[in-house]
Amino acid sequence: MKLEDIRPERASFKLKATGKEYFIRPFNLDDELWLQRTYGEGLKKIFDQGRFHDICRIAYRQLEDRSEFVKQKVKIVNEQGDHEETEIGGLDLFYAIVRGMEEKMAILQALLSAIGLSRPIQDELIADEISNLKKKAEAAANTATQSPKSESPSGPNVSTSSPTSTGGQPIISGR
Repeated sequence: MKLEDIRPERASFKLKATGKEYFIRPFNLDDELWLQRTYGEGLKKIFDQGRFHDICRIAYRQLEDRSEFVKQKVKIVNEQGDHEETEIGGLDLFYAIVRGMEEKMAILQALLSAIGLSRPIQDELIADEISNLKKKAEAAANTATQSPKSESPSGPNVSTSSPTSTGGQPIISGR
C-alpha cells in the first residue's frame, strides 16, 4: 500500500429498516486518536476477525447525522411474555436496525472509504473478510457433523426386555 492510496472520503450506506441512506464523514486526526485510545493494538483484530459489533460502533461514531437515533420509548414483549416499555437510542438503536450480512458489508465498505483506503484495497479486504466468514462457517459445519453421536438405548448395553417408555399410558399386562 502506498501513501497515495490513503484518501479519506465521504461515503454512504443504506439500511432497509429505514429505507434511508446514511453518510459517514472522512476520518480526521481526532477520529484516529479516538480509535487508538479505544481499541489500541486490537484495532487490526476488529477488521481481521470481522467483529461487526465494533465495526458498527466505529461507523456510528462517524455518521454525519445521528439525529435519527435519539432515544425513544418503545413497547416490547420481554422474555417472560410481558409487555414492557423501554427506551432505546444512540448506538443501541443503530445496532437494532442493522440487519444481515449485506448491510454489514456495506457499512464496512463505507467505513474503509472514510478511513481512506482506495477501492482496490477495499476490494481485497472485503474479499478476505468473505473468505474468513466462509472458513468459519465451514469449520462450524464440520464440527457439528463430527461430534460424537450418543448411543441408542436399544444397544447391547440394555439389560431389560421391557418396552421403551413413550410417556403415554403405561402398558399393563396379565389382566
